[in-house]
Amino acid sequence: MTLATCKEELEIIVDKFVEMESREHKLRHEGPAGPSTTPSPRPQMAMNASVLSIYGLAGSGKSDLCKSLQDFFFSGYAGRSVYLELPTSSTPSKLVDVIGRAFNLNTSATQIDQVMSSLKNQMLWRRSNFLAVDNINCDESCEVVRRILCYVIGPGSRVVLAARTLDLFRPVLVGIAANQLVGHEQLTYICDSMPMPSLTEEEATKLLLETTGQGGGNMGTHDQLKLMIQKDKVSRIVCMCGFHPTKHSTSKLQYLPLVVKRMGAMLTKYEEDVDDLTWKFHAFGS
Repeated sequence: MTLATCKEELEIIVDKFVEMESREHKLRHEGPAGPSTTPSPRPQMAMNASVLSIYGLAGSGKSDLCKSLQDFFFSGYAGRSVYLELPTSSTPSKLVDVIGRAFNLNTSATQIDQVMSSLKNQMLWRRSNFLAVDNINCDESCEVVRRILCYVIGPGSRVVLAARTLDLFRPVLVGIAANQLVGHEQLTYICDSMPMPSLTEEEATKLLLETTGQGGGNMGTHDQLKLMIQKDKVSRIVCMCGFHPTKHSTSKLQYLPLVVKRMGAMLTKYEEDVDDLTWKFHAFGS
């Protein structure tokens, strides 16, 4: 993703967290019937942790977004910001390896229970943390995620879970709803979900040009003129990268970053005067 696009995606996620927490704060202090007329004897510190589930197609930019969120929250959480990418094949040895590296555990653990014990001994749940868990893909990985959240989530924590479909989150979310993850007896989990924001045509065009090295802001007059002449061609190539999210052909085109980047790579590999059909042939084999 471009830096501008990444920034826009970050703002969407941060705004979503703020919305979730504001909604919970309002319900806690006002209740569903509105503000209470009875004054509270004294204000109490909220014991909340926010869990946002993001789902989207492969190539929609979930991993890039999760890594960007880890960087974004790093300073705000005093370095307690972790990105954990689960392996596609969730074998015990692979899970032990990725969990150990993500949390910098100095352990010779070879079993899940051993690495979980090491994670538990870190006492991370006593503080607020940011955690992004990417590539949740099966019930086995959901069980691991539930255990990790139990040892990592503390008051004020924010968690992003990423998977291809909403159904993949259900075992984790059910565990939260059933109060199975409580490290603090009074901790309240604020949960919500949202689809991965797709690129607009303008964002897809910027990403395509950046991938081909034409998206910089320091282009000379000749380069700008050349780009204007090729504008129609660029527009048609971007359109080839789009897809309809529904069966209705009138629905608005959406764009996956991975597809746009692959097309950009093809544009830099072959001659500039190759027509659109040849681009499509080389990029997608059709």
